[in-house]
Amino acid sequence: MTADMSGKSSIPGASPAKKNKDAKILAVIAVLTLMFMLGMLFLFLAPFIIPFAVMYPYKVCPIIWYPEQGIVYCCGPKGEKVWGTADPNMTKAEIRPGTTFINENAFQRSSRLTEVTLPDSLTVINTRAFADCSAIRTVKLSDKVTVIEEQAFSRCQALESINIPNGATAIGPKAFEFCSSLKEVKIPDSVTSVGHSAFSFCSSLRSVNIPLGITEIPEAMFWECKSLKSFVTPQHVTKIGPLAFAGCSGLESVTLHDKITVISGSAFAGCTGLKTFAIPRTVTEIENNAFQGCSGIKSISIPPQVRKIGKYAFSRSGLTSAAVPDTVKELDDAVFYGCKHLRTAVLPKDLQIINEHMFSGCVNLKSVEIPRKVRSIRWQAFCDCTGLTSVTIPDSVTYIERQAFLGCTNLKTASVPKHTELVDEVFPKHTKIIRR
Repeated sequence: MTADMSGKSSIPGASPAKKNKDAKILAVIAVLTLMFMLGMLFLFLAPFIIPFAVMYPYKVCPIIWYPEQGIVYCCGPKGEKVWGTADPNMTKAEIRPGTTFINENAFQRSSRLTEVTLPDSLTVINTRAFADCSAIRTVKLSDKVTVIEEQAFSRCQALESINIPNGATAIGPKAFEFCSSLKEVKIPDSVTSVGHSAFSFCSSLRSVNIPLGITEIPEAMFWECKSLKSFVTPQHVTKIGPLAFAGCSGLESVTLHDKITVISGSAFAGCTGLKTFAIPRTVTEIENNAFQGCSGIKSISIPPQVRKIGKYAFSRSGLTSAAVPDTVKELDDAVFYGCKHLRTAVLPKDLQIINEHMFSGCVNLKSVEIPRKVRSIRWQAFCDCTGLTSVTIPDSVTYIERQAFLGCTNLKTASVPKHTELVDEVFPKHTKIIRR
């Protein structure tokens, strides 16, 4: 030990202040290193943790309760009770008493769910709440439910019955679409709104009523309901929407009343079981594809109030004869396209254009009188009419488009005015054209 001139002793090594400073630096470095390591670990695990937390938040934090969905617990495959949102593997679910609505997508794709307990306080079944719950057989709705929203029970393939409570006011679009086991639905008169495709593809549906507050059967409401046998339109319904009964192959009879003014597009397309159909006398328009593919209909009376018949309106139907009244001012393309059993056709006397594919594929058409005011015959109007043996073109026709009579293999003669313009391939090569 040595002593300086002041009398203080000198100790080798760092001073206490320097040691404290070094210790603090080391502590900061350690904390930063730990934070860096934790950050790197989070970045590595994030792709696994985040999706799991989103799908199963109650498993990440089991004390969380989600009041907007109101689910008290869900029973998993082993019967365990858990809190939180719906698990795709659940078999039973109970909704907390006091809950007024089930949130959007709450139970969607819970394919093992067979039983749901709904509280009396429930007022709204939200969009896709039970969509794709393919194992649910019955659901008892609260008497306070007023709205069943879009696709609420879509694709619930085992659902056999549903009680729509008195006081309900609205059924959303596609609410019960693809509920293939649903056999009967009773809609209370309190319902004033039914969305499009509400019961589409319910292949077992046999009966359903239309409540007093509904004035229109919405678009595709019963599309592909193959078990529906008959339908009588209530007096309060004034419109049948497009595709309303399309694909109802089991439909044998339909009764429309005299308030209907339009047969909408594809309204009865594919109704192969229909044998007869009475178009109300009030109808003024038959829209596109209205009776397309109605192969069971052999004859149909078009009322004199009809002014327009749309594209493919009777195409591929079973008509054997067709008489279009003189009141019809417009016959659109392919009205009788593919009517293989059609033998005779009478067209309106004031018709000016025979449109494209009007009779294309009518292989049994033996005769047709072209009205004397027709000015032009469009492309393939009589294509493949193999039953035609002769045709007389009236003097009013100034132009016939190419292939108008293409494929008419038995057409032997065609009487054509001298002033009528013919392009190439109007008639088959073997047809004798007589100019007059």
